[in-house]
This record gives sequence, C-alpha cells and structure tokens, in this order.
Amino acid sequence: MGAWRDRYRGLERGDKITGVDPAGHAFEYRVGAAVESSGRLLNGESFEDVRDLKRILAANPRQLARNLLRQFTLYSTGIPVRYSDRREIEAILDACLGVGYRVGDLLRVLVGCRVFGGVGVIPARTKTAAWNGGSESR
Repeated sequence: MGAWRDRYRGLERGDKITGVDPAGHAFEYRVGAAVESSGRLLNGESFEDVRDLKRILAANPRQLARNLLRQFTLYSTGIPVRYSDRREIEAILDACLGVGYRVGDLLRVLVGCRVFGGVGVIPARTKTAAWNGGSESR
C-alpha cells in the first residue's frame, strides 16, 4: 500500500489497491507507473530527486527570497512586480540579508514598502530586533 510515495495514482490503469481509511470509508485506486523525479533546470543544472532540487535551490538564498517576494507581491496586490519595483525589491532583500531572508522579516518589510501600498522607506540595514518586537528568538 505504500506505493503512493514513488508511483502515480490513477483511476483507470495499474495495480488495483483497495482498503478502508481511518474514518471507515472504503477506497479504491490504481497504482500506475513510477514517478520520474529527475530533471534539468533552465540553467542546465540537472537533479536526480527532490533532495537534489532542494539543494540546488537553497544554494542561492537571495534568488529564492527574491522569488518569494515576487510571489507575495502578486498574491497580496494582484499585480506582478513591475520593472519600476525591482529597485525596491532589491532594497528589501538588502535589508533582510543580515537576518538570513527569514519569511517573517521579508513580509514585514514588504508590507511597509511602496510596492505593497505603504509609503515607508526601507532602511539601508535592518536589525533583527527591529522587526520582531525586540526579541531575537521569535
């Protein structure tokens, strides 16, 4: 029954699996072909599984944080980051560099900036305590 970890589930083809879930409901599905977890990124780097992919992505934390800010901006405003917003996004990244691009810090600074609709100026250097109420362990 553990095939869900490395094989696709389907309803039409494959090995039939039946059972009863913890709530007492009967279920049935079919286990298909193995999942192909290797691939190649646009920059040419290849990976064999999700752990390799995570390693590649984590090797550039600023790029990961930049993408996260772009996604937060799109989600919160409904508008993608514009060319004119790039300088402000880079300033947010510079402000959060010292604290390791923590998600909470990125959000706090984003909410206070012009891109989000605020009028605040992003400080040149953000100290951890300034963004988490004075507590370093938050």
